[in-house]
Amino acid sequence: TDTFAPVIKKHFGDEIGNEILYYLLSIVQNIQVKELGIISICTFFITVVLLLIQIENTFDDIYEIHHKNTIFQRLLKCWIIITISPLLFGLSSLKSNNLIQFLNLEHIYFFADSLANWMRFAIGMIFQSLAFILAYYIMPSKRLHLKSVIIGGIIASVLFEILKYINVYLV
Repeated sequence: TDTFAPVIKKHFGDEIGNEILYYLLSIVQNIQVKELGIISICTFFITVVLLLIQIENTFDDIYEIHHKNTIFQRLLKCWIIITISPLLFGLSSLKSNNLIQFLNLEHIYFFADSLANWMRFAIGMIFQSLAFILAYYIMPSKRLHLKSVIIGGIIASVLFEILKYINVYLV
């Protein structure tokens, strides 16, 4: 509560933030990890795998690829995306000032420097771009040109960042 409440209120405002916190706290307080929790986790992973397979099908439709990979290759791709993407998106949070505040590093002079802030933002954007590049390189059944994948990943990362700011502005 102490960690997430300020972040939620910052991004959604006090009124909507308090409503979100109320619902989140009621969900967390009612969680019982027994059979239902195990079934929920299994259902979650099955849903994620099916979603990633659908994303692969969409990529294949866009690139007009009619030869599909084997089910083992598809599951291997899903596993790679599920394990590596969260790490890359986690590392992309280096650009967040909230991370520095969460780690209680804002009192260190280095993190207050504007050059350090720009470096953190650049490093975070690089990791975010790598996550998109990984998805664009791994998901289609056909290997794409690396130059196209890199350009697409960078553009997707920039658009993702712009949409985050628009979302915060609109909320």
